[in-house]
Amino acid sequence: MKHRLLSAVLITALLCALLSGCGSKDPARMDTEKWREDIDYLAGELPKRHADLFYTLSEEDFNSRVEQLKASLDTMNEDEIKVEMQRLVAALGDAHTGTNISAGRMYPVEPYYFVDGWYVVSTLRDYEHILYARLTAINGHDIDEVYEKLSGVISHENGAWLKAQMRFYFMLPPVLHGIGVVDDTGETAFTFETRDGERVELDLAPVAFADVQDDIVGQETDARELPLYRQNGGQNYWSEQLDAHKALYFKYNQCREMEDQPFDDFIQGLLDAMDGDVEKLIIDLRDNGGGNEELLFPFIHAVSHSRFNQEGKLFVIVGRQTFSSAVRNAVTLEKKTEAIFIGEPTGGKPRHFGATQTFTLPNSGITVSYSTMHLTHVILDDRVLADPSAFADDSAALEELEASIFNDPEALIGDSPSLKPDQVIEISIEDYIDNQDPVLRYALEY
Repeated sequence: MKHRLLSAVLITALLCALLSGCGSKDPARMDTEKWREDIDYLAGELPKRHADLFYTLSEEDFNSRVEQLKASLDTMNEDEIKVEMQRLVAALGDAHTGTNISAGRMYPVEPYYFVDGWYVVSTLRDYEHILYARLTAINGHDIDEVYEKLSGVISHENGAWLKAQMRFYFMLPPVLHGIGVVDDTGETAFTFETRDGERVELDLAPVAFADVQDDIVGQETDARELPLYRQNGGQNYWSEQLDAHKALYFKYNQCREMEDQPFDDFIQGLLDAMDGDVEKLIIDLRDNGGGNEELLFPFIHAVSHSRFNQEGKLFVIVGRQTFSSAVRNAVTLEKKTEAIFIGEPTGGKPRHFGATQTFTLPNSGITVSYSTMHLTHVILDDRVLADPSAFADDSAALEELEASIFNDPEALIGDSPSLKPDQVIEISIEDYIDNQDPVLRYALEY
């Protein structure tokens, strides 16, 4: 199994989903007037397209920020302009709404936040001596200062999602340049503290990971040595029976169908396994960033009517990367079952905006994603959970169902920043190095 992030496939997916211009038109040569046109286009289109743009930020405040940005264009470089446009959108408080920032090259370190700080969990072989070292500064700026500067640029609704996304932004030269942490997008100084307490400063140049993927520390790790949550990262869903604990572990990484394994067939296999010598069912959503929430409905329905729907028999693991449809699945499980939730607070807000679409700014080619729905309720009706297409051909019944959902107080989602688990368990750098998973261990030993 390749080490967690620094592979060409994951980097490409990351850049397309969060920051890069994948699918964008070729940008025009930009000047102040063209940037002004793009900002006006953004400010005109977002309120028309978004489900409720001014839910958090007032229209007056938004328009004031737009005018301030346009008035400052002559004093900013291109990276600063792009970052400030994203800051404008991030201020709206919708984690699904944002802009893209092109970043074909990234610094060759992957930091991850553990309970005891930011640590390097992947890097190039030339820098193997900083693997598992704590990242303390970038270009002389303390990491907490960099974190604070970046916080206003990242679209988020809670601190969990901010942590989940921050590790990517630390690696992006244009963003760090845009917030004034680095002087340009070339080589810059990173400061680390090794496991022995030694202070190490390295000048790191951005690299295209497609060119260096074979030189990444950790690619040779045997998957069998890793905790279950770090295995099979390329599969949207998989399971394993833990015979020694009489437990069934279901890892749900994406709410999306896999071509080589239909989800219906996979779920039937899970249900068959649940009929065997199994006493605990563990559903792990901690790395699930969303997709199609309806995919899991039949399984939720089956579990809610099974012998596992009692305290101590059913566990749901969530975390900072649990987002969007995965959070909605978690909320549905919370409302329909007696599951014990463990892990970290979710990165996605339970009641959130979603169902995203995009448009492109005319001159720069920057892509803007925006939410088309405010998702305030979940579906609890057994008929729909058992068969999500049950009312697809009956418009009158569908309208009646929708009305009943919005009139059902149980279906209303609480307006909390995150779904907070019953038992908060954070992983330390020592757990990571030793290939331990205290979250799963809690469920198995409960």
